Amino acid sequence: MDKSLAEAAHLQAIEGNPLQPRELTMFEKFEHEGWPPEERRAYIAGQFGGRGDVAPAE
Repeated sequence: MDKSLAEAAHLQAIEGNPLQPRELTMFEKFEHEGWPPEERRAYIAGQFGGRGDVAPAE
């Protein structure tokens, strides 16, 4: 797991919403395969039914 993903997972845990193993695997796949942000958002929306709004990354 790279440093930025580890930090994000830690922050999620602090907020009381830890990443599940399936989610960690998904984010590791994105990083390893170099998915662009737009494709990541589309994949997540499709997998999780678009629950909630996903703000674009800046």
